[in-house]
Amino acid sequence: MMMLYRFNIVLLFVLATLMFGCSDPSPLKSDLEVSINQTFDMKFDYLDHVQVFKVSADGSSTQPLVDLKGDNIRGIVLTLSKAKLSADNSLPETFPYKIVLSTSPEGLEYNKKQTTADLLIYLEGATTHISYNKKHYILTEDLSSYGVE
Repeated sequence: MMMLYRFNIVLLFVLATLMFGCSDPSPLKSDLEVSINQTFDMKFDYLDHVQVFKVSADGSSTQPLVDLKGDNIRGIVLTLSKAKLSADNSLPETFPYKIVLSTSPEGLEYNKKQTTADLLIYLEGATTHISYNKKHYILTEDLSSYGVE
């Protein structure tokens, strides 16, 4: 009788763990989402699309330079994740480049939070300046292989 009682308690515990312990519908984030979220204070659950655009001088139009999807985004996302927040918040009014991070329509079922982010980019010598959410970031990594020159 005591053995049956213990078995029922264990069974109840296992069922409760399965029912309530797995209630978070968002998937485990990969190192890409974790690194970009930490760097820029973003909230991506799933990130699988990166586009780079050249912005016209007056800001009225964009020219697509790079369109990366799936596993091909790894390099640029990890490079962008090396940016550091700058104490200097002075930024220009126009930016010659824009990088759009997003979740593709196919990936939306895995993403319950942020689905897009626009990073505004300008170069100053070997330094890349990034504006996101009214904050200024500095990146010393080369983005030329992604069309930012």
